[in-house]
Amino acid sequence: MRNTLWLSKNHLANLILLIVFSGLIWALQWIFPAHHIHTMPHLPGLLIQGTSGFNMPQHVLILLGYPVFLLNLLLLFKLNSQYQIVANANFLIAWMYVFVSCTDYRYLHFSPGLLSVSVVLIILFLLFQATQKRQALSELYFSGLLLMSAALLNAIVVIFIPFVFLALIATKRPSWREHVNFIMGLLTTALLTTGILYLTNNLDPLHHLPGLNAVFPGLNIPDYKVVLHDFIISIFTITAMVHLLGKMASHKIMIRKHFHVINILLILTVITYFFLDMNILFRFYLGIPVSFILTHFIIFTKYRYLKRSFLWFMLIMMVISEVLAVFNNLS
Repeated sequence: MRNTLWLSKNHLANLILLIVFSGLIWALQWIFPAHHIHTMPHLPGLLIQGTSGFNMPQHVLILLGYPVFLLNLLLLFKLNSQYQIVANANFLIAWMYVFVSCTDYRYLHFSPGLLSVSVVLIILFLLFQATQKRQALSELYFSGLLLMSAALLNAIVVIFIPFVFLALIATKRPSWREHVNFIMGLLTTALLTTGILYLTNNLDPLHHLPGLNAVFPGLNIPDYKVVLHDFIISIFTITAMVHLLGKMASHKIMIRKHFHVINILLILTVITYFFLDMNILFRFYLGIPVSFILTHFIIFTKYRYLKRSFLWFMLIMMVISEVLAVFNNLS
């Protein structure tokens, strides 16, 4: 058990290994560079038109991508350690996120999607803090402010608007003031953006907002390799979810509230993932709740052999996915 759970320990060596390992995946972009990053299917933002992402040189996008991805890993670690959602997990939550989301190295560059994941993680911080307060007015206001700001980069983030309302209903006594503050935060960003565009005489982006079909292209089964990988991950997640539900009564009330939020996030992101044509970029969002649930299973399952086999299998699956990404890039 000690050897298997070494990845969860709060050691400097574990952090260095996480940085080096994720850095090696990111560095594949220099060894096997994508033909052109701007041809990759990024989701449109409310103000960033098309699917080209940021208009920067390719090498600059690659260089800026890893710090953002590493920031997301550290935010996950901090989120779990601060609120002790999965006790004694420490860096394991970040490792699980790497195993789940890093299935194609070519997307680890600076993009609206990758950057907006950081904002979503910060919103989770605010939501978990809101569950501990009777009236979390400022937390909900800033949640709305940040969420709409992220939607300017990646329009799909608007799906987290109902998520915030559902999370509040599931964890707290309904408070119309909190809901109003959240809506005010959304409107603040929208009004500020519109005002700046008006003052700069640049209202054209508002006339070309992406339609529903651009954000939700619909269900279309992709390459069988991706389906096989997702099928295995889904089996693991369902197993871990059943285990979590069985253990829920033994957790403290606050931990149960936090997992209610995570479970709602899982259901919403899974549904969205299918209606996004199983877009690989959405794994960066989907990986957040999946990582928490899988980490809980690894930490609390009483079968020691499952811990070891589970981690090794996740690692091998991720490595195979990266190898397939290299071959797909070279072909």
